[in-house]
Amino acid sequence: MISYIKGTMIFVNEESIVVETGGIGYEIYVPTKHLNSLVKGQTTELHTHYHLKEDGVQLFGFPNANELKLFKLIFSVSGIGPKGALAVLSTLGVDQFSHAIMVEDVKTITRVPGVGKKTAQRLVIELKDRLAKNFSLSQATVSYGGSSSTVEGSLIGEALEALEALGYSSAEVMPVVNKVIVSSPNAGIENIIRQVLKQLAGH
Repeated sequence: MISYIKGTMIFVNEESIVVETGGIGYEIYVPTKHLNSLVKGQTTELHTHYHLKEDGVQLFGFPNANELKLFKLIFSVSGIGPKGALAVLSTLGVDQFSHAIMVEDVKTITRVPGVGKKTAQRLVIELKDRLAKNFSLSQATVSYGGSSSTVEGSLIGEALEALEALGYSSAEVMPVVNKVIVSSPNAGIENIIRQVLKQLAGH
């Protein structure tokens, strides 16, 4: 079993990377939000999950042990495989997904490609108590970038929905939305979206 890899980044593909260590290149699937931070030629360290399939094996990698732990929890849910769990973390990330589970925000979870309402409800039912137990989370303490209120989580969901309607992906705008809400916690949704668009435009 391969649980950790440290090596040189050789290739970055659409949903995976190739890391060379000991003269061997390992293809590792990672959440898409991490791909932009990976640079060819740099040393990369990943906590990995080794998944055996009928037609071969797959490696999934994460920059920290907690993200790997959450990944394993997600795909332990019936009907969610490792690729589905990866899609959850690629689309929502650790913080937004955890928040959505704790406040039972099914609508946000259905933003993940391939996850319908019934699957989202199953994720909430099966993971809420397990998340609270394994990550010491509660509805009151799940946070986005240091913010901890359900109101701010709701603002993030509204902002992402509006920006996605404008053609942006949640992975693309999530860091900017977090930054704007943390810096302007009392701003209304229209002002938040305006500030995000301004930052995305580089002004």
